[in-house]
Amino acid sequence: MKYLYLFVLFFSGITLQAQNEFITTWQVTSSDLSITIPTNGSGYNYTVNFGDGTILNNQQGDVSHTYNQNGTYTVSISGNFPRINFQGVANSKKIMSIEQWGNIQWQSMQAAFNGCINLVINATDAPDLSQVTDMSGMFSLCTSLNQPINHWDVSTITNMNSLFNGASSFNQPLDSWDVSNVTKMAYTFASANSFNQPLGSWDVSNVNNMKWMFVSTFSFNQPLDNWDVSTVTTMEKMFGFSSFNSPIDNWNVSSVTNMGFMFQSSDFNQSLNSWDVSNVSDMDLMFAQSPFNQPLDNWDVSNVSTMFSIFFNAQDFNQDLSSWNFHPNVNFHEMFYSSGLDVDNYDKLLAHLTTFGYTNKTMIAKNLKYCDITSRDFLTNNLNWSITNDELAQNCNVSAEESILDAFTPTPNPTMGMIHLDLQNIHIEEILLYNTIGQRIKTFPYVDKIDISEFHSGLYFLQLRTQETQKTYPIVKN
Repeated sequence: MKYLYLFVLFFSGITLQAQNEFITTWQVTSSDLSITIPTNGSGYNYTVNFGDGTILNNQQGDVSHTYNQNGTYTVSISGNFPRINFQGVANSKKIMSIEQWGNIQWQSMQAAFNGCINLVINATDAPDLSQVTDMSGMFSLCTSLNQPINHWDVSTITNMNSLFNGASSFNQPLDSWDVSNVTKMAYTFASANSFNQPLGSWDVSNVNNMKWMFVSTFSFNQPLDNWDVSTVTTMEKMFGFSSFNSPIDNWNVSSVTNMGFMFQSSDFNQSLNSWDVSNVSDMDLMFAQSPFNQPLDNWDVSNVSTMFSIFFNAQDFNQDLSSWNFHPNVNFHEMFYSSGLDVDNYDKLLAHLTTFGYTNKTMIAKNLKYCDITSRDFLTNNLNWSITNDELAQNCNVSAEESILDAFTPTPNPTMGMIHLDLQNIHIEEILLYNTIGQRIKTFPYVDKIDISEFHSGLYFLQLRTQETQKTYPIVKN
């Protein structure tokens, strides 16, 4: 009986040890029979069984082994093995599968299997991530990965940057993941071309970085309208080159400062007019080459200092932007290049731009047509703008009001304060006075003369508005 007890105890120990090991499979060929277990940092004291009878104990870092012949081998690791890191490792293509996670207490998963293009996960257990905060790049470029991992406990994770970046086959549910502590989701699904799983239940309220999060995800189009993005500061290229086209108008984006490239070359065409973009400073190429065509007249863009090519080749975009308060540093160079602005909206834009007094701006307005010769000439002649590649529309219908306003000149100009507006046979609805940075500084009811003597000497812009049109005149106050 004593021997039987020892026999059972011995084999129970073997079984328990096997259940605790981190088990992977590796494939070697006759051209290169060696593998290397890649470690990173300190804290190692592990045993590795290479599956061919070779067992090494008390390993403190990387360990290499050369097999006698080609084939697929099972490699088992036990003990203190806090990290594995394949980033930049030459033998990343040799690891084929994870068969068991075991009881390894991981300290980090940063770039753990980065570049392991043949890796699949056959393990049914889950890794112990209770001490892990960083999963950035864990499965980056794992192009064969597509196994269930929804049962993992990721509640301690704060960094998911590039987690599935380039994992082009991955398309598994992740809706059970608790991501409430995550602060970084840049590049998380970038180029994960097959991924299209629901993420609407994710609590992303602590995330501050969603840069390039879904860029080049050609399949993803799931509802995200429940997301609390109120702490996100950058959404640069978040949906660029993606298939995403779901409503997100209810997002609180008031903390976002960077929306550059956000929907560039994407399929997105949903309402965004309720967004508070007052803190955004970068909208470069935001809608470039996209089918977007929704009103944006409620946007406060006064802090957007860079808007380079925001509607570049956005051939469907045809909205009235005459309410936008453009920042003095905005680059108009290719802002509306080959956009879909029709004559009416382009004319409104030209008239609006005259109110700012910005000088020496360049705008390539390829394929745009105008009828408002006066506003365009004012920009080019009075404010020294260079506007090229647009053209005068055919059959421009000039109303009687436009003709009267075009021929009218406020007098005297320069003025000490009083300006005479002797206009007959025309109904002026509103008289607006702007300073040289486009701020409206006074509104007058229509009278035949107005007084601006309260303002300092300098250049101002007087805008007369009727129901049909508007006209802006430069006024010099002495």
